Amino acid sequence: MLHILIILLKIIGSLLVTVIGILLLAIIFVLLVPVRYCIEADGKLGEEEPLWIEIKITWLMHFISAIFSYPENTGLRIKIFGIPVFDSARKKEKKSLKGKKSSEEKKLLKEKKPLKEKKSSKGQKTDQTRSEWKDADIIEENDQTKGSGNDKEDNEAGCPTQEPHPGQTIDPEDNRAANPQTAKRPNPIQKFFAALFCFFRKLLDAIRNIEYTIQELCGKIKGAMENIRYYIEILQGEAFQNAFQNAKSQLFRILKMLKPRKCRANLTIGLDDPAGTGQITAIYGMLYPWIGHHIFLRADFEEKIVEGDLYIKGKVTVIVFLIAALKLYMDKNIRNLLKILKREDA
Repeated sequence: MLHILIILLKIIGSLLVTVIGILLLAIIFVLLVPVRYCIEADGKLGEEEPLWIEIKITWLMHFISAIFSYPENTGLRIKIFGIPVFDSARKKEKKSLKGKKSSEEKKLLKEKKPLKEKKSSKGQKTDQTRSEWKDADIIEENDQTKGSGNDKEDNEAGCPTQEPHPGQTIDPEDNRAANPQTAKRPNPIQKFFAALFCFFRKLLDAIRNIEYTIQELCGKIKGAMENIRYYIEILQGEAFQNAFQNAKSQLFRILKMLKPRKCRANLTIGLDDPAGTGQITAIYGMLYPWIGHHIFLRADFEEKIVEGDLYIKGKVTVIVFLIAALKLYMDKNIRNLLKILKREDA
């Protein structure tokens, strides 16, 4: 039994070692093996397809590759060991085929529906005549019941109002009680003083509101000025300067790594106005010391033409991003700066 247990433990241990080794190798490959990219473009204005683009991304000797192209076979294609795993162009074709099939099925259903409706039209006519007979009987019964009820309502509500006799007198107090609006008529002097009182009260309320708004604005302005002074002091402090220098150095390192190894562009430009093409060539001459080794410009003063091609190739490694993130995280100046910005105790 012990011999069997030892053998099982050896097998389990060897499996664990192999799994851990594979994981370590995968991590090393992900961190150290660069992701290579290549961009090619070609275009000419005035054609049916003025622009052509192809972007290729590969990793680990084309172990994983992704290609995006436009306009020929527009879509993204991903391959692993040369085996296609994802193809957006095929998905679009399948969707279009499904849409065509569904539209054809709908047409067939529409053609079949009128036949069914013709068969069921006879039964519907008989049902409609029966329902019409029933509705006529119900309407007659309702008319009879309404007639008997309306006579009673006319007798109750249609009684003539009693008018006073020619010799009968009417008291004015009864009229006042009947019309309460004419019972009390306010004095115009009282109306005037009431209106003045309301006007002055509203004026005082408006003045108080203006005072409160001015005080609130002054408080907000003071708070904003204090915040501005606080952050200006932070920007002028040593913690910010040291953190800024570290962040700038890491950013330049990432940009240097992202910079393409090969970049070439050939352009031919000609505008309607020769003066415009002359201005473009003048700008190109000013920038030639920096871009002259990669971008070649040819001016055409006779024809209107915009044509060119582009080729960019480079690589990106993940370990550069990881090192930059670790350096920024381990920097004490950045931690102190974040605490100061949050107004915490540094």
